[in-house]
Amino acid sequence: MTSFKIYFIFSSEYKFFLKNNNLNFGYTLKRRASIKDILESFGIPHPEIGKIFCFQQEVDFFYIPKPRDVFKVYYHTLPLDISQKSILRPRRFLELKFICDVNVGKLATLLRMAGEDVLYNPIWDDFKIAQLAWQEQRVVLTKDRGLLKRKLVEWGYLLRSSSPDLQLKEVKRVFGLKGTNIFKRCLCCNAVLEPIEKTKILDKLEPKTKKYYNEFFICPECGKIYWRGSHFEYMRKRLLKNGFKLAR
Repeated sequence: MTSFKIYFIFSSEYKFFLKNNNLNFGYTLKRRASIKDILESFGIPHPEIGKIFCFQQEVDFFYIPKPRDVFKVYYHTLPLDISQKSILRPRRFLELKFICDVNVGKLATLLRMAGEDVLYNPIWDDFKIAQLAWQEQRVVLTKDRGLLKRKLVEWGYLLRSSSPDLQLKEVKRVFGLKGTNIFKRCLCCNAVLEPIEKTKILDKLEPKTKKYYNEFFICPECGKIYWRGSHFEYMRKRLLKNGFKLAR
């Protein structure tokens, strides 16, 4: 194949991904490759791409560049709406659900605290996570660019921060989380909690818990019991600090 030059113009959000923060440059193409492969070679995982235009025509990930093509690459409109089909993502996701890899396990707990449906298991490898993301239509949250480049991953987000609390703020902003179902999920296994009568779990409660609390919830999967003790107030304040507006 004869090499030829193509040109790129990126929206400002891609400074995080591109070397030297260069958003406008020419690129010599020496092989036949799709625009998806080329963009990922620059360090941009395909889930982080909102729209691609070649001149004035919107193109999909499979477009094969031609000599002197000019590409404009745009980031997503925020908050992300995964329920809408597009040229890049023809499959419509029915609801917002997440899956986290081992690098962001603490974020998974915080998102469950905020009521979000989040799968997480520290022993899962990238193949397993990508497979579950495809099968269950889940958004992958990670700091691993390689995971987001897997073909089975349709929607995903590369976390910029290393702090779990800042990561939570990122996800809240990017996906427009409202915190309408806080404390409704088990922090350990993600199942939806169910109310349970105090009399049915008396043998599992500490003396002070029996004395001062009357409302309890149980995880139907792992059996963990929850109540609104001091730990609840700590979690509530943590969510407030990260931008969630919560009723008492």
